[in-house]
Amino acid sequence: MFALLAFAGVRAQSNDPTDPSYWDEEKLAAFDAQIAAQYDDVIYMKSSIFPAGSGVVELPINVKSHAPFINVQFRTVMPNGAYPLDEADLAGEMKVIIVGTDRIAAGAVDGKNFTDEGYTQYVTSKQIFCTGEDDVFFSVKFDITNLEAGVYDLVVNSGAILSGFAPDDANGRRQVNDRIVTKLVISDEVILDEESEEYPGTYAGVNVKVLRTISANNWNTLCLPFNMSEEQCKEVFGDDVQLAEYTGYEYNEEKELINVRFTEISSITANRPCIIKVSKATDHENGFKVKNVDITPVDEEMEDGLTCGDDAGGMYGTYVNGTPLYTRVKVGKQWVETQYVFLSGNNFYYATADSKPMKGFRAYFWFEDEAITALADGVKFNFSVNDDEPTSIDGISTIEKVADGVYNVSGQKVSDSSLEGLPKGVYIVNGKKVFKK
Repeated sequence: MFALLAFAGVRAQSNDPTDPSYWDEEKLAAFDAQIAAQYDDVIYMKSSIFPAGSGVVELPINVKSHAPFINVQFRTVMPNGAYPLDEADLAGEMKVIIVGTDRIAAGAVDGKNFTDEGYTQYVTSKQIFCTGEDDVFFSVKFDITNLEAGVYDLVVNSGAILSGFAPDDANGRRQVNDRIVTKLVISDEVILDEESEEYPGTYAGVNVKVLRTISANNWNTLCLPFNMSEEQCKEVFGDDVQLAEYTGYEYNEEKELINVRFTEISSITANRPCIIKVSKATDHENGFKVKNVDITPVDEEMEDGLTCGDDAGGMYGTYVNGTPLYTRVKVGKQWVETQYVFLSGNNFYYATADSKPMKGFRAYFWFEDEAITALADGVKFNFSVNDDEPTSIDGISTIEKVADGVYNVSGQKVSDSSLEGLPKGVYIVNGKKVFKK
């Protein structure tokens, strides 16, 4: 419903609850569950994690009620540096009204001492009707740009439910809590996870940890939403790191050969896919870290924002897990297939219906139709670097490894090795077209 977490991942954790690295999503959820379990009726802010410099965020507020209600009122108190906006959302659609916003002097919030200034925000919802069977989620917006890394209190005071059911006073108010404190964790590290389906956010001057598997001594595709200088690339990946950027291809139908052109580069440009070769692998759990970068992903709706190439073919980056490499869609009476090419273990493969979707922070290739068709016939690949004569980049095989087994023309695997028992028709057997009579 809301973008509750700006990132997700595994961090090296501290044993100190005042250290941001102590907390993760699981611990925060358990912390909130302990609070909710103590009450039949309660209003509280959901504990959340955001990287430093996140800007405007939505802070969820949970309303738990044992009986139906039609309205809620509460007051939020935030630490110094978190500034409230002038509206909040209920269930992503209905608005709540901000009755008033006051700045509170240090050490003067409901008799509780604060070391810094805090802000209180009085909120009441429009009339709604909730059954009390499920929790209700509000979302109040705050600008946390100025909050430094740390663990802060999120406070909800003066929570009341206007229900008309089991009220505490003649006005229908049912007081539910006076002071509920949860956690706002501001991390000094943004996590970008290859297994996440969330598109990266925008952050300035942050440290980033990329949970991306990169195999050693093989060429891997890579696409990042931030720049890396030559110095940073060597610091992170080693002095022997090799990088190259796609610049085009030529298809030789007579030789059944695709020559893919790359140009050597020394740095990584944000939102521009490349290939990378390292001598030391990275795994998903540890990934790699880069200090002080601006994360600036292109707009998620820009289909061509992560592309190197042109209408004839190109290299396409992706930031989210689950990007399909093979699609088959019926347009009118015709089935239209899209079959992308991917790089794995120093070999190019052409996707079939059995190909797994691609994880994030990678890239895939597309070549015009006649080249794709040739792939099924065992086309060979050459590479040229810096516009030299066609040669293979060191360590990359020039021979396409086609998928083993028997496939129908829709790319679906129908047998491991034999045509026996299959109906008449055209099949692809170990990459070669075969007609069964």
